[in-house]
Amino acid sequence: MQIALTKKLAEAMGIKPSPVHKVINPLFTWTANWTKVWDNRRTEDMLVLVNNATRFTVAIYQVKRKDMKNVGAEMLTAAIRNTLLALNLNVVIIDEYLQLSGDVEFVVNSDRQFTAWVNKAGTECAYHVGNNYNGVAKMFSDTVGVSVNYRLVGYTNNQDGGFIPYKKMFDALAELTGKPVYKYRAFELLVTLDLEIYQAMRRLIFPADIELSQLHKILQQVFHWNDYHLHNWNVMVLRIFYCLLFDRENFIFEWHFRTFIKAGKPEKDAFYAWSEKAREEKARCVAGEISLQKFSQWLKTP
Repeated sequence: MQIALTKKLAEAMGIKPSPVHKVINPLFTWTANWTKVWDNRRTEDMLVLVNNATRFTVAIYQVKRKDMKNVGAEMLTAAIRNTLLALNLNVVIIDEYLQLSGDVEFVVNSDRQFTAWVNKAGTECAYHVGNNYNGVAKMFSDTVGVSVNYRLVGYTNNQDGGFIPYKKMFDALAELTGKPVYKYRAFELLVTLDLEIYQAMRRLIFPADIELSQLHKILQQVFHWNDYHLHNWNVMVLRIFYCLLFDRENFIFEWHFRTFIKAGKPEKDAFYAWSEKAREEKARCVAGEISLQKFSQWLKTP
């Protein structure tokens, strides 16, 4: 993998990038820059990388100038991986891409077109940071470039010649590896809003490992809300929902475990004896030696 550094970034990192000796597949080449973000009445530092083949953007925020010399290949490749993961790309494709990319080589940036791309991406990432993280002190995120990859780029006088960076990146990686772009467990959720006159309903499909903050933003968008109202999540209900779908043995075990504790505060020795036996029976259930129904029946036995 080649990462072309702007002069400003190379000086901040304290390295002297080598000239480009050979031309490689542009899918394995990136252009990186160091830019400033006006945040919370002061300027913060951000690293921005743009893929030379797809204009896919990766951004790392905050990276202080005094820490620039600690920035290396490991941090940059981790940011690329985490940004692709945040967009739910098949993890097998990501790992294969990074393996095919090889070791990172820092080279001199000499292409004005790529420089313009990374500068524009930096401006758009700065806008995203100001919109979402203004006032959040001492934060670090290597996925702030995610939202920028949904924008239309590459158009001139009309939109027919444009493309979406994340779609172009995903198509290129699927062609490179021959593997499906998406492969993950997902929830299908029916959300109902009870109003006085009618019900507003939305059917959503989202990844099983989605963060609650992301799900909150999705709900705001599908109902055309502006995030004006307070909200809270019932974590226990969400855990039961997840266990019923993907981990029924744990759900049944925890349910009866809580019932056992509430039943009458058992003696310490009795509790430990029951707990040890319950874990053994659970292991037998997972191994297929007894059925889920039999395991549940055992838990109900006094």
